[in-house]
Amino acid sequence: MNKMYMRSARSYQTNYNNIEQRQLDTTGVTQVDGNKLNTWESDIRGPFQVLEMKNENCAIIRVNIQRATLAEALDFKKFLDVILNEGVNNLIIDINSCTFIDSTFFGVIVGTLKKTKITNGSLYLVYNPEKQLPLFKDTGLAKIFTIYKDLEEAYTILKLK
Repeated sequence: MNKMYMRSARSYQTNYNNIEQRQLDTTGVTQVDGNKLNTWESDIRGPFQVLEMKNENCAIIRVNIQRATLAEALDFKKFLDVILNEGVNNLIIDINSCTFIDSTFFGVIVGTLKKTKITNGSLYLVYNPEKQLPLFKDTGLAKIFTIYKDLEEAYTILKLK
């Protein structure tokens, strides 16, 4: 992983340490199918987190907020732009922590999908459809994304293990 990218994204995430309403304890290590996915630091707090770089062109991102709204949309766009500007053009975005996503936040994801397509990349969502987020259900947005119910399924199908 490019050191400049790591510094940029790490400092970006660190900016959220003092914003209490957005803090979420992420323990620093995530288990997926028995494999540990190390985060950059042992105790990263913040709404967006790169769990792993599967290769130089694929980043796995977790959105660590329950309500993804206009308030977080611009920050999420900036976070994704840092990643895309480093040449990463394949993204897996895990939104399973979200219980609500508004149209502005989802617009950032759709815009990022368009950017990845321009560079012959892909954007996949990790989202359990049993949650029935209204935006998916009401607008048909699920039809424009490849969606996996969990990271394990995404890894298996995309052969990322």
